Amino acid sequence: MKIIFAILFLLPAICSADLINKVSIGNGNYLGEFAIGNGIRVWQVILGGVIKAHAGEMTEEESNIQIIKTWADWYDQDRKYLQALAKCESGYDSKAFNPNDPKGGAYGLFQFLRPTFNSFKKTAKLPDLVYESPSDQARLTAWAHSKGLEKHWFNCRYWILNSRWPK
Repeated sequence: MKIIFAILFLLPAICSADLINKVSIGNGNYLGEFAIGNGIRVWQVILGGVIKAHAGEMTEEESNIQIIKTWADWYDQDRKYLQALAKCESGYDSKAFNPNDPKGGAYGLFQFLRPTFNSFKKTAKLPDLVYESPSDQARLTAWAHSKGLEKHWFNCRYWILNSRWPK
């Protein structure tokens, strides 16, 4: 097996890598081990839990999909399901806003209501998460699913699982 030690800016340039192990190195940062094919493993520093790509390398949709994959892996959740959920909720638009929601408007990649977001981040003990951040919305959504709180996305979840809207 070939081992490569990556410099911080290298991994975002790699097209496809699967997180297979992570080790805390303090201050909310981690050292992640990624499989990039052909038995090659890469170690990469993960700042605050998410690998950040260089601006301009990806479209907003591609960047949001990568963020979703990262947090899905982090919380051991199904990547494809969480991607489908974001596509259903916002079309991968991190600034999507539904002013018609009867509870004051749902916002972002996963269409959180602000009170739900704040409640989840308190329960998850993640007080520094920001409502407007697509990464923080993806993180909290993956966390919520890991805790069995899928009901907060009932309509899109129903659509994904049944290929039709609930009656």
